[in-house]
Amino acid sequence: MPFEIAIFISMAVIGVVRILSYYREAAASEIAKMIPYAILSFLLTSAVMYSDPNFFTEKHFQSIPSLFMDNLEGILAAILLISVFEYSFRVGFIIKRRFLPVTEKKLEAEIEEEIDERLKIHFKKFEEKEKNLEKKFDEMIKKLKDSEKTRSHQT
Repeated sequence: MPFEIAIFISMAVIGVVRILSYYREAAASEIAKMIPYAILSFLLTSAVMYSDPNFFTEKHFQSIPSLFMDNLEGILAAILLISVFEYSFRVGFIIKRRFLPVTEKKLEAEIEEEIDERLKIHFKKFEEKEKNLEKKFDEMIKKLKDSEKTRSHQT
């Protein structure tokens, strides 16, 4: 693969993951975790790896720094482009957060309200049960006193 194409693909993957992180953070995290495995599986299943035993040579690895320096302008341009995308999405994200409430916060507020309502209902039920138990307890004490009075009168 030509060095320029490898750099382009690398920067495209970085850009896609960064853009996706502003849309769905969890999805971007999962994709970022999967990329090394995808590259490894591609290399392990690639026919080029098995048809050419000299695919990775020492000479090839030694030429990488010179390829990097020869294409430094393109690499810096790609990094600059990714940086522009990153900052524009960050500004858009900040503006969105400032003017539009976050969906998660809305959902959190709704959940808290529902929990509060349910807690109130449960507390009312507990208060009613407590009152019923107090009434029964008072009745039992009254019956006990009545039975003691009837016993004391019988003796």
